[in-house]
Amino acid sequence: MVFMLPRACALLALGLLACSRSDAGRRTSSNPVDTAPTAHVAPTADQDSVSPGTARGLDSLDFVVAGIGPNADSATALARLGKPDSVAADDYPNEPGIKMYAFYYRDLSVGIRYGVLGGIILETGAIPTARGVRVGDPASRVLQLYGPPSGRSTESWNYLDPNDHLHAIAFRITEDTVRSIFIGSWID
Repeated sequence: MVFMLPRACALLALGLLACSRSDAGRRTSSNPVDTAPTAHVAPTADQDSVSPGTARGLDSLDFVVAGIGPNADSATALARLGKPDSVAADDYPNEPGIKMYAFYYRDLSVGIRYGVLGGIILETGAIPTARGVRVGDPASRVLQLYGPPSGRSTESWNYLDPNDHLHAIAFRITEDTVRSIFIGSWID
C-alpha cells in the first residue's frame, strides 16, 4: 500500500503515512491549483492480514474532513483551508508527464490529482474524522466508532467504502495510539 504524496521522501507504506514534515527536497509549484493527480495504491492480498469486508456503517459522510468532501476540486480545498504552507509537485507514478500535487498545512496534507481531491492525511489531533477520531486517540476509540477494520497490517487499520473498494480510511496505529489518518482514494 503506497500513498504517493511527494515529500522529502515519498510516503511509503500506508502504515507509514506520517513522514517528517521537513521541507528538504520539496518542489514548490508557482500554480498550486494546476490539475494533477495524487496516487494511492490499493493493498494487495498479501499486505492485509484480516479477511476482506467493510466496516459497519461506513458511508460517504465519513469521507468529509475539515469541510472538504470526496472529489472536491482544488479551488474548493484552497477556499476552505486557505493558502497552504507549501506545495509540492511530483510525477504521477502510472502516467508519465502527468503531475500530482500536495498542499501542506500545519495539521494536514491534501493530495490533488486531476484537479480534484485524491486524499487527506491528518497529522495532528487538531482535526477529527467525521466520527470524531483524532491523531493521538487510543486504538480502542477507532474500534468503538468504526468497528472492526476491513483490512489490517502491522501498523494500519483500513476501512473500505462499501460502495467503492478504492475509497478508504486508514488509521496508522503504533503503541495502541493513532499516529496519522488517511482519508481518500486508492489507485488499483
